[in-house]
Amino acid sequence: MESFIDFISIKKGNPNKAIVAIHGWQGNKTSFNFLSDLVKVDDVEWFFPEAPYILNNNNDTRSWSFETSPGIYDVQKTKNQLPVFFNEHVFSKYQSENVFILGFSQGAIICFEFALNMKSKLGAIFPIAGTFRDQDVEKPRFHPVQKNTPIIIGHGKDDDVIDIKYSRKIYKILKIQKANVKLIEFNGGHKINLQYLKEITKLINES
Repeated sequence: MESFIDFISIKKGNPNKAIVAIHGWQGNKTSFNFLSDLVKVDDVEWFFPEAPYILNNNNDTRSWSFETSPGIYDVQKTKNQLPVFFNEHVFSKYQSENVFILGFSQGAIICFEFALNMKSKLGAIFPIAGTFRDQDVEKPRFHPVQKNTPIIIGHGKDDDVIDIKYSRKIYKILKIQKANVKLIEFNGGHKINLQYLKEITKLINES
């Protein structure tokens, strides 16, 4: 089965690690290409996958889910296609423990709902400005193989799109469930913070 997810990849040096950057709502495969220059990691291949749901006629704004009725979302394409994308294009080239997944906003939801439940242990997971779609606090939130996987949550204190209270709640839930999780709160709104990027760069380079 082939992946239907389109993507861009950018190689730096002689790659022995991979970083997968997952865009947010209305983004596309070019949205986060700039990260490959901001995050100073040598010998890495960047992957920028594009969400499968099309939002406009120009085919350049995408979503990882589709609202079929108020508050009800279809995520089947994402559930079907993301595992194929990872298996065909990422895990076929790199050991899973050398794969790092970053997601912003809706991409952070993918980190929480998909990456944390992967059966292959990852290098680290970096959700920024996200939330849980399912607010059930009792639900197990990660596959046992990810118990020691570093999870660094980032969120702007003045985020008016997704309130920081959601990241604080997720952090507490994951901490109770014994995940290896850290929360970085930074000044500003719904964005990716440079200080946060410096911290995850340090972790990737030391892995």
